[in-house]
Amino acid sequence: MIKTDVFLRGKLMGRLKGQLLFTVLFFCSAVISAKQISFQIVQHDRNLSSVCEQSLIVEDCLLTGFFEKGYIVTNSPAAVSGSGSQDESLWSSGFGDAYDGASDYFAQIVIFFDGKSSEENASGEPVVERIEWSLSSVRDGNRILSDTISGVTQTNGANDLGAVSYAIVSKISDAIKG
Repeated sequence: MIKTDVFLRGKLMGRLKGQLLFTVLFFCSAVISAKQISFQIVQHDRNLSSVCEQSLIVEDCLLTGFFEKGYIVTNSPAAVSGSGSQDESLWSSGFGDAYDGASDYFAQIVIFFDGKSSEENASGEPVVERIEWSLSSVRDGNRILSDTISGVTQTNGANDLGAVSYAIVSKISDAIKG
């Protein structure tokens, strides 16, 4: 009788442990789900034919900022554009990448430079004139929010671009949550 009692208790405890483990995993999977965002940097500067360091700083800060906010982050390669129609073509390409990657949202960040050559600027580097960005839902393609940041100061170089980038991350994150 004792062997049967011990056997039944062991079987019951094993079943309870299994049910408890299943319940814990179920609730954890519901809490852990994160939104995925994909973004693309587009650079406008008639004097540059390749992506410059300032654009890459913005890209890096966006990657870090979204990751720190708890998003799964992907990005399309940064690109140089010379026109609005080229921006739309790049948007379509980036949106397609976001769709193929099962992202929830797609953001295009367009960085406009002042158009002066590096030699004409006091810093010796291209100067950001403004940054325009838009956020779209990948599920339905609707634009959720867009904004322009003008008068980007660059007295501290990367620090200023980082601050502007983190401000963009905050606005996009607020729009997604709201």
